[in-house]
Order: sequence, then C-alpha cells, then structure tokens
Amino acid sequence: MSDPDSSKAFTKTPSHYVVPTRILEARQGFSVHQKRMVALAMLALQQERNRLYEIDPKGKEAAKSLSPAEKRLHYNNYIPDHDMMMKANRYHTYDHEVLTRFFNGSVEEIRRAIRRATAAIPNKSVILTENERTLEVMTPIPYAKYQDGVLTLGVLDLAVPYLMDHSLGYSSSDLSVWCNLSSQHSQRLLELVSKHKERERQRIALSDFKRMFGVDFAVYEDKDEAEKAGKRLGDYKMQRDDKGKSERIPKYKAFKDFRRHVLDVAFPELIKASKGMWSATDDEGKGYRLHRKGKTYHDIEICLRHTDLEQERKKLAKSEKESKQASPDPALQLIESLEFKILGGVLGEANTNDINLYEMLVLQTGHVVGSAVKANIALIKEQQG
Repeated sequence: MSDPDSSKAFTKTPSHYVVPTRILEARQGFSVHQKRMVALAMLALQQERNRLYEIDPKGKEAAKSLSPAEKRLHYNNYIPDHDMMMKANRYHTYDHEVLTRFFNGSVEEIRRAIRRATAAIPNKSVILTENERTLEVMTPIPYAKYQDGVLTLGVLDLAVPYLMDHSLGYSSSDLSVWCNLSSQHSQRLLELVSKHKERERQRIALSDFKRMFGVDFAVYEDKDEAEKAGKRLGDYKMQRDDKGKSERIPKYKAFKDFRRHVLDVAFPELIKASKGMWSATDDEGKGYRLHRKGKTYHDIEICLRHTDLEQERKKLAKSEKESKQASPDPALQLIESLEFKILGGVLGEANTNDINLYEMLVLQTGHVVGSAVKANIALIKEQQG
C-alpha cells in the first residue's frame, strides 16, 4: 500500500479531528494551508486505523467480552502490529468537494493555496524529540500531487505508527470549528486545548508553548535562501553571540511581537469562530494570562472553558418540554425559543432584534442565563454591530 497508483479516495469526513499526543506535543512549523494538508492525511490514517481495528483479531474481536469502559481503553491503546500495519493505505486522494470544506475562499484562491502547499509540504518536518541526548525529526508527508482539482497525499511509512498511536492520549477537536479558523496558530491552539476539555485553566512554560507552535526560533522557509546558506528547508537560522558561540535566532526578538502575531491572533479567533463552544474565563476576556519569573514572562496560563453546545441544546429542548408541561407562561416559552436561535439551533441564527427581546424578557421574568448563551450573545452583538 505504498504506491501512489494505489491511492484510496477519502470520502467520509468525520466530525472530529484526532491528533495523537506525540504529534500534538511535537514542534510544528506548518503554514495554515500546510496544516490543512496534514489534517487531511491524519484523518485518512485515522480511518485506516479504525478499519484495521475492525478486521484485526487483536482489535474489536479481542474486546468483545470487555465492559464499555474497558472497550474504550482497549481501542485507545490499540496499535496494529507490523503485518497489520502494512495493510493500511499510505496514499489517499481528496476531491474538490472535500478540499472546498478544508480550504476557504474562491475556487481560484483555493487552487493557488493548494498548489503552494503542495510544493512545500514534502520539505516540512516535525521535531518529535529534542534534548541533549536525542534529536528525532520526521517528515510526515513526503509525497504530494495536485492535478485536475484532485489532491493526492502520501504518508511516510515510518510516520504511520506515530499517527495511529493513541496510547499516550490524544486531542479531539471539533472539525467544523477547526476548518473555519484562518490562522495556523488558532488551529494549533484548538488542538492543544481539546486534549483536556474538562480543564478551564492550563499553565504551560512559554518555551514549550512557543516550541509546539513552531515560533521559538527562526528557520529557513525560502528554498533559495536555504541553498545560499548551505542549509535545508526547515533548518534553524544561526548567529554568533558576543563570545563567538553559534546560537539560534529567535523567531520574535521582542515579546510584544510574539504577543501580537501569535497570542492576540490565536485566542480571539478561536473564541469568536467557536460561537460559544470556547469562552474566556480570565477577567480580561483574553483567554490567557501571562506569568513572570523575575522580570521575564515565563509561563502562559490558558483560560478557556469548553461548552458542549449540542448537549446545551438538548438540555434546552428538555427544559422547554418540561416547561410547557408545567406552565403555559408564554414569556418563558418565548425565552426558550430565542435561546435555541442564539445557540444556532434549528430555528436559524438570532439577530439584534432577537437579542433585545430576549434581554427584555429575562429582566421581566428573572430567567437565569447560561454561560453558552451569554457568550453567543456577545459574539452576535459584535458581529452585527
């Protein structure tokens, strides 16, 4: 299954994008369109993993007698052996319909974006491990072809086990939100916080945060510049310090530039695009706090709360049903209908007039407003002026 001519069509797009922990915590320096290609390749490999689990005697068959909790653990810990792994397709094709969902813009804009990403992705690597003793680097997608509106991606054989290994945990991001993000930094942030949706706060060393986002040090991204320096694409750019010692060049020399180009892009976009799914829990509403060690910023505290909007809608539907049975109060019934609209339910999206009416009824009835409804009201007001 390692021949482009045996490519398998990717047709069924799931609701969530799963990233194994080893990949999640690796250093990545992909552009936004390159990340979309990585996501497509990983989604296809995830489906291959599920297919192997169904047919492998050590997979679903071996978990038949287990409890539901044990079955989930067995599935997460499942890693196909070498012979079974060889049955997984490494090459997949993605047609225009799939690509349109992942790449935003006009037909011509999407075409140009995919061509640029196709030219660059075979040279992009991720750093899995980097310390005094070990440097482990992998180029996950060494093959890419874009022809007649169809994209073909091939995954490195050695990368397949990493992309299928959930035993150390994984992140599961809502794919509809992920696809609507226009920055690689907001995409990366969503992947990171989606590993622990139950946590409203996560504190991370800024050095680790920058490394995972690929903004710790500058690398060669231009082919001509790299060749002139005798380097490869993705190699770190180096300089001499005052003592003549070689050192890496920081991506952002001033912290204010890192904050402006990364933090103040990623957090606001995720909060806005998720439409209440992710909301800020810090006092300033930024979604993060910075912590100093001495005079230098040392840690970042991610302050984001996850709300399952589908569960919220189900709760509202149940509440509405019970309310109708218990009380015919038309004001409460109208409040519940408006909340469905505010949360993007089946009645369509709410407008400013709906919000004004809702707020007036809340004042009259003393109705308690949920956090997801509050977050979406703020977004609707911001969007509609």
